[in-house]
Amino acid sequence: MADKTISFCRKAVRFIRGRLCFLFFMLLCLYPVYGKFLEQNIKDLTGVSAAQEEPVLTAESILDGSWQEAANMWLQEHIPGRRLLIRLRNELLYSALHTSPNSSVVIGRDGSLCEGHYLYRWNSVGSYSEASDEELREQAELLADLRDLLRSHGKDLYLLLVPSKPRFSEDVFPWFMDPKDHPDPDEYTRLKAFLLEKDLPVVDGISWMEQNAGLLDSPFFYPTGVHWDTSWAIAVCAQLIERIREDGIYDPGSLSVRAEPSVRIVSSHDDLYQLLNVLRPPRIENYRPVTEAVPGSNVPNVLIRGDSFMYQCFRIPCMKGLFGNYYYLENAEQKRFRPQKGDKITPISSWKAYDEINLRRILARTDLVVLESTEARMADFSMGFAEYLLQNPGLLGQED
Repeated sequence: MADKTISFCRKAVRFIRGRLCFLFFMLLCLYPVYGKFLEQNIKDLTGVSAAQEEPVLTAESILDGSWQEAANMWLQEHIPGRRLLIRLRNELLYSALHTSPNSSVVIGRDGSLCEGHYLYRWNSVGSYSEASDEELREQAELLADLRDLLRSHGKDLYLLLVPSKPRFSEDVFPWFMDPKDHPDPDEYTRLKAFLLEKDLPVVDGISWMEQNAGLLDSPFFYPTGVHWDTSWAIAVCAQLIERIREDGIYDPGSLSVRAEPSVRIVSSHDDLYQLLNVLRPPRIENYRPVTEAVPGSNVPNVLIRGDSFMYQCFRIPCMKGLFGNYYYLENAEQKRFRPQKGDKITPISSWKAYDEINLRRILARTDLVVLESTEARMADFSMGFAEYLLQNPGLLGQED
């Protein structure tokens, strides 16, 4: 009796195992059919795009094998349910294994995210070592020459120093890095001293934030993003506006900001988390800026050269009318802020492709030039803008 029971159990196990294997096999085979329906509510992937265009079938491409290869790549990128599969994989890596599915995103000790190059720059690791005093002094002299050139044409220059995330977020460092390995004095401290030696108009957002911690309810940085909190960015812009007004030539007006809790997350507050392309939404206490702006009696026209950190500073003040004509060069893009219409973005081929921009026209309509730099790139403060303008001073002539 016992032998019959054991034999029956074995047969039942084999039957169930076979059916489960068959079911699993059919699920895999039919995934392209039902996968597209499952991912209807799955967001598009961030930072991932289909690189392959649909291959064109020709006799020559079939004979040399290029069509088969291109068709295989195209099918991989366009398989139904691809977004869901990628997000499932990344969710397992991130949640279960505490591993970043994106090589550019580093997961810190307490789960806070940071871009790797900001950490390496902070600790001056390998090729990310800091610039020498001589290099920084040359940068200060270059900016002083630019200031003199602009003043000779009735324009002014302002410099804005902006923090990077590691300064205010020791929890972003992984276990193999120590924030105390940061050089002292660092690149920011040394460059600031050289800039002040040249009597350059510096607005130091880094020291101002350190001195005014707690002024706003929002944090300096969020654990899910690389950029600073937008409310703090606007508060630093308010310090720049105050400096311009104190200098007595222009009156942009007044600007104040407070941070208010918000359910809707500002995109710059969770941009690194979105790069992970996981299934779950981020869970952070988010804040949005609430501003009060009164345009002044003599609003200046500005040309702004900076990166995405400065974009957070200037977008709302510009749209509030604290500047007249405003031109914004962000990394490798030329932007115009347009209320209700959306920003007008014109890409250029590289960060320093200034010959692709009508700088003569822009400068003819500019009163102030504002250059911004985060701590991660202070040795190239203007991203080649100062060098280009000094090599082409004729651009400061009359508009064609």
